[in-house]
Amino acid sequence: LLYMGAQDYGFTRLGALNPSQSSDERGQSSYRAYLASKADRPAVVFAGANDGMLHAFRASDGYELFAFVPRGVAEQLYLLSKPNYGGGVHHFYVDGGLTLSDVYLDGSWHTILVGGLGAGGRSLFALDVSDPENFSAADVLWEYSDADLGLTFGAPQVGPLASGQWGVVAGNGYNSDNQRAMLYVLDVASGALLAKLDSGAGSASASNGLSAPALLPDSRRTIQTAYAGDLQGNLWKFDLSASSSTAWNIPLSQPGKNGGPQPLFKAASGQAISAKPTLGSNASGDGILVYFGTGRYLGDTDKSDTTVQAFYAVLDANGKAPNNYTPPQPGDPQASPNPKAAGTKHSPGRYGVLDVETRRAAADVGGWGNAH
Repeated sequence: LLYMGAQDYGFTRLGALNPSQSSDERGQSSYRAYLASKADRPAVVFAGANDGMLHAFRASDGYELFAFVPRGVAEQLYLLSKPNYGGGVHHFYVDGGLTLSDVYLDGSWHTILVGGLGAGGRSLFALDVSDPENFSAADVLWEYSDADLGLTFGAPQVGPLASGQWGVVAGNGYNSDNQRAMLYVLDVASGALLAKLDSGAGSASASNGLSAPALLPDSRRTIQTAYAGDLQGNLWKFDLSASSSTAWNIPLSQPGKNGGPQPLFKAASGQAISAKPTLGSNASGDGILVYFGTGRYLGDTDKSDTTVQAFYAVLDANGKAPNNYTPPQPGDPQASPNPKAAGTKHSPGRYGVLDVETRRAAADVGGWGNAH
């Protein structure tokens, strides 16, 4: 379920793309008026369902305003009418995460809903829900799919990009054709692909996929960095700070002259990262803390998996560190690489880990600490 009221997304803090100018090209001066207009809009509850539809209900009385059938599930709707319901096998439909955000397009503000299909299909879609009581086919903005996009369970993220566009940022999910972990950045207005950042992690024999990302904006609300985990336990950092999408990248690389992308951190064996991380500030002010738990519940074999899972806090330091490095892992004799070594601004992370047994013991003494 996703509730739409008169949420303030903080876009009065948007600045011009060129800070030396006072341009209102991103709508910051008109956002407060748009917020006031949303107060007159009915609150709506959105719900994806296994009947193949995304439903929009008026929150005040439950009246259904509209329903949307994504193209990614439309061809499977006939199974619902079969007396034996597909031979007794359950079929998923509109089960993915949903996100709402205000966006500034073509000189005016709109409220956009972006969603995926979860286990129901391999596509992402966007709807303009600015006027939910008068929703029409023209408000279906786009639906995107390609061979590298898998089953996306987590919610896509939306925000202003350094390129000047408004973007949808999403992990590619699971069961894609190539089984690798990738970050997608789409234009929120058209669904055009702006960037696809391939970690290279995963293969047909070692299936993988990128989970939902957490976005780090600057003080002007512009997206700078994305963090996301994958099913192989890698925590990836993506640099989206450049004004050109062709310069967006995975800033850390493997050792060697031609090293490929390297994760910021790698969890212990058997610890998949299937949930969106949470970002926080560090008390000492020397970086961003990335919090996440591990584990997965995606298939039948996960029911009997007894691998101990953990909760991590990884520090992405602002200090300079080597660009070529081996990410810290649980069990390493030194899990805190030197943050003062020469190199780029993108640093490997120190970490804290809390497994299930440690958490139980910590509860008895009223706290817990970092394990290195």
